[in-house]
This record gives sequence, structure tokens and C-alpha cells, in this order.
Amino acid sequence: MLSAPVREVPLPPLDGAPLPYEVPDGGECPPRLAPGTFAHDPDPYHLSWTHPPAGAPAARPGAPYAVLGRGDVRGVAEVPRRRQGCCGPSGSQGPNLACAGCGREVAVETADCGTPQQVAFTPDAVVLDPVIPDAVVPAVNPVPPG
Repeated sequence: MLSAPVREVPLPPLDGAPLPYEVPDGGECPPRLAPGTFAHDPDPYHLSWTHPPAGAPAARPGAPYAVLGRGDVRGVAEVPRRRQGCCGPSGSQGPNLACAGCGREVAVETADCGTPQQVAFTPDAVVLDPVIPDAVVPAVNPVPPG
């Protein structure tokens, strides 16, 4: 499992998402999504990727990215070569979080000074957890699609 149990909510608009540079000195920027929630984003590239980087998973119709707050994410490791940014990862280099167990790249974290604080899991990294009604728990699928 790559997250705590979360329930689906509507995707908050980007224009209302707090940005780190807007927070007073010493303050902490809140995540775009409240703890314990997630939302589907059908077009995660609008955040910081002008075009999907070579080798990045393409968003497919019907398979939107699951966006969570960083505090709900578990079992991931940073991909150092893709963690560039001014004040935190910009997400502009592609997936920058990988499954800590197998190393597969599974998500894009944005936490730079001009980006909302969030983690967008790639569609192929998300599976429904049948034990918790109305919850989604990102987990690495056993076999990558091909």
C-alpha cells in the first residue's frame, strides 16, 4: 500500500490552491487536498509539465491520476534525479516518487514555491481496495501494463 486509506472528493480548483510563496514566513503551506482525501485529475500535466517527459506514463481517458496530500502517502522513496525545483520538487522532470519496495516510479510530487502541495499517482499505480468502501489506496500493480 502506498497511502493511508482515503476517500474521494471533488478536485479542488488550482486557482484556490495555496502556494508556498503566499504563506507568511515561518508558516507551513497546506496541501491541496485535506488529509484522508483524494481526487481524480484527468490532466496532471497542466501543473508543471508542458509536455509529458520522454518515458513518462501518459494519462489515458478513463484513467486519471489520483491526487493526494503528501501526508497520506506511504512506502515511497524519492527519485533524486527528478527532484529539481527552487524550494521543493517542481514535478517538471516526471515521476519523482518510486515504490520503496520495488523501485517502480509511481507518482509526481509537486511542492515547489509556485506549485500546489500534492502527490499525483500515475493511473497504473492505483488500485481500488475492496475492503474499505469508497476508498482508494494507491498500490503498485503486480504487472505493469503493456
